[in-house]
Amino acid sequence: MIKLLGLLLTFVTLYGGETLFPLPNHHSLFIHQLNKAIKDASRILIITPSFNHSLLEKEILNAAKRGSDVTLMVHDPRGVSLSMVQYERINLYTVPIVVEQSVFLVDDTLVCTVEGAIHEKEFASKHSPIRCSDDSGKIKAIRYSILPVMKHSRSYLE
Repeated sequence: MIKLLGLLLTFVTLYGGETLFPLPNHHSLFIHQLNKAIKDASRILIITPSFNHSLLEKEILNAAKRGSDVTLMVHDPRGVSLSMVQYERINLYTVPIVVEQSVFLVDDTLVCTVEGAIHEKEFASKHSPIRCSDDSGKIKAIRYSILPVMKHSRSYLE
């Protein structure tokens, strides 16, 4: 029994601040968790190959109306609704580098990563986990790892 407590302590230390949302079963739970974080956010950063998710788009637009600064970086901007670009606080950037993973970063308090693009249909059918964490060390590591993508991005409206 004591040996198992040592093993449990190892997992709690490594994954203590991490929540897994296995798709497609926990798609709505992930959206709810992200919406809760976005509601009070002042800065939102999303990096993805492409973006086409109506529920997230609605919450992002609401956050921008409340005063949040939203940065959306996509490799392929074709799926992004033009209604998102017309708002003052939403900045759309194109990334020349092919990105394989999507990252949500909310106020340096929450980071979520998922393999592939952010598409509503894929989230409802794809079998892969979304990993969310509020661990400050993990947030700093992800922020540091996305710096090259941010440096090479260009404003969509240039």
